[in-house]
Amino acid sequence: MTTSPDAARDTPVFCCRDIVKCYEGEPVISGINLDLRAGEIISLVGPSGVGKTTLFNVLAGVDKPDAGQILLNGADITGVAGRVSYMMQKALLLEYRTVLNNVILPLLIRGVPQQAAREQVTPFFTEFGLSGCEDKYPGQLSGGMQQRAALLRSCLQENPVILLDEPFSALDALTRRNMRDWFQNIIRSARPPASGSQRLSAVFITHDVEEAIVLSDRVYTLAGTPGRISAVFEIAAAHPRSRDYPLTPEFAAQKKAILDVVEGSA
Repeated sequence: MTTSPDAARDTPVFCCRDIVKCYEGEPVISGINLDLRAGEIISLVGPSGVGKTTLFNVLAGVDKPDAGQILLNGADITGVAGRVSYMMQKALLLEYRTVLNNVILPLLIRGVPQQAAREQVTPFFTEFGLSGCEDKYPGQLSGGMQQRAALLRSCLQENPVILLDEPFSALDALTRRNMRDWFQNIIRSARPPASGSQRLSAVFITHDVEEAIVLSDRVYTLAGTPGRISAVFEIAAAHPRSRDYPLTPEFAAQKKAILDVVEGSA
């Protein structure tokens, strides 16, 4: 890991230590350690079945690990759901609710009156590229727009960390590229609405190594049975990364190094 003289900057906002998760007595993942700092994106890549989604369920508090610890701003949140946001592959918007009424659900759950919630959320529709979609229904939106609405809803949970499990995998290539550019700009600049000053940070599962390199500060590869962290790659290119970045020799070398690890463990 990269070290820094600025201790505050290098302190993880979210981390897990020595995570083990078993099913029917057999470990699925073992010895998992991750560090995520404020404003960072880290990616997890690896072959299917290596335990990436199992790990996400543990990080989200949906499942409790058999061993290990998860910390958020230094507090132990192991097995506690709702402390980090979790966005899955599908947008999972309710078809019978308008986009605005879908997005405000986290506020309604916290007891915010509906009208106040609508007034609080509406200004973010422009920032998230959804202006004019407030009163439409999910079926009237493109796949990319639905994913933007789902991400805004996730951000409104007021958590500083968001977990994303292949959220763009179902999109066509051009939409996916546009969403990738938009997503990294949102994460790099945004703070959870009404959550104070802490920047958003993200952990991203993807099977697309190029996507991982373009988006991430670090790429973790998972391999083996049980799944373990097999390598960590620092992506040093400055942000924002241009669309020409994947054409550079640096990018090609990083992609080859990661693919060598991933394909060697498949």
